[in-house]
Amino acid sequence: MCRAHRSRHDDEVAGPGVRTGNTTAPTALPSDGVGAAIPTLPGAVWKAPGPGTSTEQREDTMSSRHLPWFGAFLAVALLHLGGQLAGAAWLHLVTKPLLMPVLLAWFLSVTPRARLRTLVATGLVWSWLGDLGLMPGGQTWFLVGLGAFLVAQLTYALAFWPSRGGSLLMRPALLLPYLAVLLGLLVALWSHLGALRLPVAVYAVVIVTMAVLATGINPMVATGAALFVVSDALIALDTVAGLVRLPAHGFWVMLTYLAAQLLIAAGVSSAVRAPSPA
Repeated sequence: MCRAHRSRHDDEVAGPGVRTGNTTAPTALPSDGVGAAIPTLPGAVWKAPGPGTSTEQREDTMSSRHLPWFGAFLAVALLHLGGQLAGAAWLHLVTKPLLMPVLLAWFLSVTPRARLRTLVATGLVWSWLGDLGLMPGGQTWFLVGLGAFLVAQLTYALAFWPSRGGSLLMRPALLLPYLAVLLGLLVALWSHLGALRLPVAVYAVVIVTMAVLATGINPMVATGAALFVVSDALIALDTVAGLVRLPAHGFWVMLTYLAAQLLIAAGVSSAVRAPSPA
């Protein structure tokens, strides 16, 4: 759940044993002038069409801006994951600093301005700083990276907080799996943490809280937040406690991390673009 004792960079480059009230009312879709909402493509940016514009032309207009950024993110992510499988350290060094900026550019291009958009974009920036902080290695840089990811998780939690009324926070029985994961990880890691007990425990509580609050947005964001917990848990269980070491461990850590960030960004974009309830 945290990047303890050794950075995510160390985990990834090392090879097979490697590797982190109600919502603001969503923006309503514009009307086509006869009371019907204009259809949108997933992840598309709405642009007011001129008179007589066909549905196909509208969709082309709405999808044209986001596709290059989304394609760039997929390309960089695939290169990075391929480097994980191949053990190519140079590819890791080239691609890792690009992952979050490209995802952020795509997110901003498809999401209308809103409080939720601003906070999630800020969380992606802090995640990027966390990635950079973990790359040099060593405990000092680990703490820098951990601190940046802690701010990212706090920012996500703050973004999701207004939606807590629809989250599992209001259904205590359904919280049990999240609490079980939190307590199980802390018990498994505690004797291995040493001086890192306090920062790791704080991070663990914050990221699980964020995952619970994410359930109030939509299933896509909730899945992304859960994958974030899985990614960080894989790091901690391998690098801190030596309890879990999957084949191509760094690949699975980064796959879950990238999927988590993409699902959070895409789910939030969908939530912001959803029509307001009647």
